[in-house]
Amino acid sequence: EYRRARWEVVEQAYARVQQMTPVAASVLGKLMADPATPASARIRAALGIFGLAREALDLDIETRVAELERAVER
Repeated sequence: EYRRARWEVVEQAYARVQQMTPVAASVLGKLMADPATPASARIRAALGIFGLAREALDLDIETRVAELERAVER
């Protein structure tokens, strides 16, 4: 019960991160288009958002597998 509640909180956080990926893509695109803008920290942040969004997809797969395992056990 506790573990499932923790997963739900994490899933919600990852969902919020995924919603931010268009903004991250916009920031990254603008920075890449303007060679005069020194923004390595902002680029790293944008790439970090993409990384977290990818992790969220992995979490979704893990969640589905866990649900299937529980269904098989029943």
